[in-house]
Amino acid sequence: MPRIPGYETEADRVQRHLKQDLTREERLRNWWWYHQFHVLVVILVLLLLGYFAFQERNMVEADYHAAWVGAVQFTEEEAAAIEQQLASCGEDLNGDGVVSVQLHQYLLALDGSEQDEQTLQAAYNGLETDFSVGQSAIFLLEEPEAFQAAFGALCCLDGTLPTGTDTSGEELAVLWNDTPALQALELGRECWLGFRGVWDETEKVQERVAPDWELWNRILDSRDN
Repeated sequence: MPRIPGYETEADRVQRHLKQDLTREERLRNWWWYHQFHVLVVILVLLLLGYFAFQERNMVEADYHAAWVGAVQFTEEEAAAIEQQLASCGEDLNGDGVVSVQLHQYLLALDGSEQDEQTLQAAYNGLETDFSVGQSAIFLLEEPEAFQAAFGALCCLDGTLPTGTDTSGEELAVLWNDTPALQALELGRECWLGFRGVWDETEKVQERVAPDWELWNRILDSRDN
């Protein structure tokens, strides 16, 4: 429909009022009144993007990963001490100037004691993910016998895979306190160490655990020195 000459819509009157009757400062305040929410949303999004970009840039992957499987969780201080003691046997693999180990904890009572369903399910889900991606190679165990019977995940101390008759968890693990490289740290509880076996030589897990095998051998070799 053609516009009638001289006819002024409500929108036209508002625009004319803003241009003619308001000062520049008043127009800015008016613009801010109508757009402040959108501006704040944009600022928030930009801040979040900047934060995640900063986190990603500064996040450094640990050189090694280990896992604790037991009924009682280590405290943050205890876990940090374990990570530091294991790291003392390792090397700086990612070139960040620090040898670091990340300890993952899966609270699983393999001695048959009662455990709430939520914690039990979380432990099994966490272990399943850990196994599938080859995250942890060295396992700290409360019950190596029960762990091997339940998951069959450990290899022999020399790296060979156990046969049907060689499935004893204690034959596939060593006590923390029996390894001179680690015994300087007193854990206050019995703790066994075992190494994850890799049955499929074509999977990427084989490559993933290779550096951890060097760390494992340094720990074992300390028993002969």
